[in-house]
Amino acid sequence: MSRRLSLLTWSLVLAAAITGLGQAYMRYLVDPVDDFSAWNHPWQGTTEALHAFLGPLTALGLGLVLAAHAKERIHMPSTTRVAKLGGLVVSGLILALIVSGSWLTAWPPLDSKLLSWIHGIVGGLFVLGMVGHAWSSKRRGR
Repeated sequence: MSRRLSLLTWSLVLAAAITGLGQAYMRYLVDPVDDFSAWNHPWQGTTEALHAFLGPLTALGLGLVLAAHAKERIHMPSTTRVAKLGGLVVSGLILALIVSGSWLTAWPPLDSKLLSWIHGIVGGLFVLGMVGHAWSSKRRGR
């Protein structure tokens, strides 16, 4: 995988994670400044819009990674079963993030708090998986 694609992927994932954490913080942990306000924080709407914008861009970037990085690794004889299983798990997490994120924007009244928790937990697992993947590949010298 090229250095440019790696930098793009990490930038998009970190930006989506930061805006998602900011949005969750503002929505669930900040007390409203006004009883009649739709937002708990003045930046909440902007953060939500940024996160909704970055989500599809991140999915596109991760699709490029799957096409460039995973496709070549899966056919290498040196790729272990554990590495292939890890790729399948990460792909499943990506799919769960896309489905839960689109569900949140399409049907917000349907128990959105539970779906937000699911989306947040899966997103956290995905970021931890990416960090673990980067750490293990640095350890192996790739």
